[in-house]
Amino acid sequence: MRYETVTEGETMLKVPVADKLTKKNEVFYNPVMELDRDITCAFLKTVKPADYLDLLAACGARGVRAIVEAGCQATLNDLNPMASKLIKGNLALNGVEGEVTGLDARCIPSPRRYDIVDVDPFGPPVEFMDSCLKHVRNKGHIAVTATDTSALCGSYPNACRRKYDAVPLRTGYYNELGLRILTGFIARSALRHGYGITVKFAHNSRHFMRVIAQVDGRGGAVRDTLKSLKYITHCHKCLERGYILLGDDHSCDCAGNVSVAGRLWSEMLADKKTCDAMITQIMENPFNCRKDAVRICELVKGEQDTRKPYYDLHKLASKLKVCVPRQDDVMNGLRDAGFKVSRTHYNPRGLKTDASVKDIGRLLE
Repeated sequence: MRYETVTEGETMLKVPVADKLTKKNEVFYNPVMELDRDITCAFLKTVKPADYLDLLAACGARGVRAIVEAGCQATLNDLNPMASKLIKGNLALNGVEGEVTGLDARCIPSPRRYDIVDVDPFGPPVEFMDSCLKHVRNKGHIAVTATDTSALCGSYPNACRRKYDAVPLRTGYYNELGLRILTGFIARSALRHGYGITVKFAHNSRHFMRVIAQVDGRGGAVRDTLKSLKYITHCHKCLERGYILLGDDHSCDCAGNVSVAGRLWSEMLADKKTCDAMITQIMENPFNCRKDAVRICELVKGEQDTRKPYYDLHKLASKLKVCVPRQDDVMNGLRDAGFKVSRTHYNPRGLKTDASVKDIGRLLE
């Protein structure tokens, strides 16, 4: 296997060079994920954890950056002995120290708990969630990645049911729906361990989804998390959507055919103050993906005024058989009418609003 040395942020990394990224690669490194590693470093610099566990460290890109750039004490774990060797080399390359372990991430025997546990697998995080939650401290954070977006977004509904115990739906806002299904799965996993969660930052970028959440063992947090797990209804005739509890009426006023997806997370997918602090960190540090990272953080922050999934303006105009208007005109019209509205990081044609389909339709017609 060929290797090269790259620089991410302030960290030098010796990484494998592969023509194609597959599970068969001897050691895994995905250069496309540098964007998320930059965002994660900004979050670490914001919350300043004392210690950090990278359950699936691969070449150590996340864990070594946590040590070098955020000053964490870190444990980097990977079952692959070649990965462990490369991690040790990358620690030495940067003149820092960290604990390197070669254990099965699903059943690490150590009782030690960490301020942050990071799970970044090739594929779904499902089989690693129990280990993740077993090793996080109360009031600590978990950071979870999923790359099986085709299952979460409804292209393979049976795979989503099997892995995440949720029914997906292929809609115009499929990627937000997928992120809410992933977050709902994380919340249910946390509840099994006696934790509620507060989502600090979640996003869908390129081929992956990422959720960073704080766990909280207080009874109120657990109850609030339970209340946040709902289903979503989607009317195929008028495109209206909304959250319901199991057993609630899910008919639509237009008498159209309605599908139900879930269970999933129905509350906000980020914390505005956390977004602001992360943006500051991104601007103050030499991240290679600074422009994209700031754009995502700003858009995610703007989305947090409304829980309802976004509307694709082009699809809505097509359904109403009208010409697609300027997005800014629609947004200004909704604001003038007293509604909350923002752009969205999921789709450049999307807008988040608490307005109904009828309210938006009046502006389009």
